[in-house]
Amino acid sequence: MIRQDSLSALGATKVEVEDGVREIGDAVFDNFDKMETLKLPASVWSLEGNALSKCANLKNVTIPKQLISVAKEKILSNPNVERLAVVDNSLTWVFSVKNGNLTIYGKGMLENLMYTKKVNGVEQTCFFPAEMGIKTLSIENGVSGIEEQVFNGCTSLEQAELPTGMFEIGNSVFAGCKNLKKVSLPKNLTTLGNSVFAGCSSLLAISLPESLTAMGEGVFSNCNSLAQANIPTSITTLPKRTFMGCATLPSIAIPDNITLIEPYAFSMCSSMKEFTVDPKNEVYAAKNGVLFYKDMKTLVKYPEGKTDAAYVIPATVKDMDASAFIGAKFKTVTIPAVMEVVPAGTFRSCSNLESILVGGGKFYSSVEGVLMSKDKKELVQYPMNKKNSSYAIPKTVQTIGAFAFSDCNNLGIVKIPASVTSIEERAFNKCEHLTEIQVDAANSNFTSVNNVLMSKDYSRLVLYSPRKTEASYAIPSGVVIVDAYSFYKCDNLKSLSIPATATDVSGRALVRLNLSSLEMTGKGKITIKSNDASKGNVSLTCLPEAFDDFLTEKKNAQSFLDLFLMAEPNQGYSFEKWSNGSESPRLKQTLKGNIDVVANFK
Repeated sequence: MIRQDSLSALGATKVEVEDGVREIGDAVFDNFDKMETLKLPASVWSLEGNALSKCANLKNVTIPKQLISVAKEKILSNPNVERLAVVDNSLTWVFSVKNGNLTIYGKGMLENLMYTKKVNGVEQTCFFPAEMGIKTLSIENGVSGIEEQVFNGCTSLEQAELPTGMFEIGNSVFAGCKNLKKVSLPKNLTTLGNSVFAGCSSLLAISLPESLTAMGEGVFSNCNSLAQANIPTSITTLPKRTFMGCATLPSIAIPDNITLIEPYAFSMCSSMKEFTVDPKNEVYAAKNGVLFYKDMKTLVKYPEGKTDAAYVIPATVKDMDASAFIGAKFKTVTIPAVMEVVPAGTFRSCSNLESILVGGGKFYSSVEGVLMSKDKKELVQYPMNKKNSSYAIPKTVQTIGAFAFSDCNNLGIVKIPASVTSIEERAFNKCEHLTEIQVDAANSNFTSVNNVLMSKDYSRLVLYSPRKTEASYAIPSGVVIVDAYSFYKCDNLKSLSIPATATDVSGRALVRLNLSSLEMTGKGKITIKSNDASKGNVSLTCLPEAFDDFLTEKKNAQSFLDLFLMAEPNQGYSFEKWSNGSESPRLKQTLKGNIDVVANFK
């Protein structure tokens, strides 16, 4: 440990501690009242107590990367410090306190500066740039790439300048930088990882360089202010979710080099009015702004911002992508006679859709605007905006298809006949206003118990009616399977008990619930509350983190016992912190034993 008596030149303005020193003792610099610049070597691993608190003229501090965990508390707490430099091998990070600028220079790949700390006994991962509250970022030439998540969650970051010599940007590097408005991508960039700019909700425009050859999934997902973007001629594939959730993007031009557009690349682009495709493209084509394969046999994507009230699918089309019509604004759609495949859920989020018509053929039929298989044994899709408040499923139906009634919020009563033998996954997905579920007593496969839809043997819970008024519910012992979205938006439900027999609980079974308690027999009970219900509420989800709402649900990637709580302040108030000290509004909590959790609002 270095002591004050081991230092000389108390009146010096610049102090550089010699290499080999491992600890800086408490109050060691108390008499260095003229010191303006301090440099600590890579050997230092500990900065004791308030070592720098009395350095009234200290402006510039250089530290090794292992001290970043104490930088905010023990260095930047000194109000005179204007500049903090962090040395990480061959790279140096320079943070300007007054203007929030971060400059990085040196050579090599930029690695993550992160550390863990305990808050009320709970270990949290902290990303140094996010902790510093950086506003502008400037990386100089010599830095060849950025490893994953380096600037993830830098919510104060507004502008980023990257060097021309940078070749690679890793996964989620700028994800969640919600105030990032402008970024200049390097002209020699070859690789963009997954979700690089995901959730950059203020990003206005992006120019992808012609050097780009590899791009990951969801690069611009949920960049809902993005109004201008290009697809370079250097890539051949648009990966999944590339522009998903870019709600302001009005159009996109597909160049001739694109040979594969993966699912959901343009889902939730609600302002997208048209696609254009280079005539030289050998795989894709556009007709009236709608994207097809070149042979016009497969419909890829209908623009979600296109405002036509009706759409007749061309007579040549035999199938369509799973996301082809998600979010479309038409009221009626006509399916051609040659159509062979309508993927489950392809008409999800079509909030204006009142009728699905069929122009003949041997695969599909339409009954009062409801899409059925030709033999009427499968109900494929009930239009989301069909005006009926009550619907009796025809007695010919044996299968209710996946997503068949998805988002049908006009529907209050559904009547299931004795003929139904199969109800596929998420058939009643997000039917928020469903009040009554009736099942014919003669049905040997399903039953309704106080408007809870279950299998006849009580081993599967399909749907708990969202409009049930009871404040508490105990899932019956013997239930093994609990379906996805089975408890979605059950606002009146405050207490839920899950039996030990429930071993196959969907990762999306409990979504958007304002529960005050959740108990799982043999595992524990969690009690959830707000410090003041007038200021905010807590919603609960049991959710595998890898789950993607627009893709087929994966089986539980992690234990159902992993709960996610979201603190949601009411208008005029803000979230402060959880009772365990976490300041993130989204809290992961493992259900183990008895736990009390409080969200504090102010």
